[in-house]
Amino acid sequence: MVIPLPRPSSVIRFTRTALDQALDQARDSAASLAAVPARAFAVFDGVEALLTRINAVVDRIEQTLDRTDQVLDTATEVAGRAALVVGEAEQVARKAATVVTEADSVAARAA
Repeated sequence: MVIPLPRPSSVIRFTRTALDQALDQARDSAASLAAVPARAFAVFDGVEALLTRINAVVDRIEQTLDRTDQVLDTATEVAGRAALVVGEAEQVARKAATVVTEADSVAARAA
């Protein structure tokens, strides 16, 4: 039985095709690997921008909390003063009631 041997041109063509495919895959891999740092930097830029926005939001929240504390302090002070005014008004009302009672008594005696 005779085993056919490939011709040298076929072997060279086959080898060249295999090498071309290997080189294409290597180029694709190299391009993918070369793109990794750029993509990583893009991700880092996105994370940095997000952190900047988060910090701005936190700053605004802190400012709002500070203003809320100021409003609460003012409201507490106003409520305290209002309680004093109510207390003084009650004293005036009691004294006025006494004056009215005495005026009724004087009017009754005068009649």
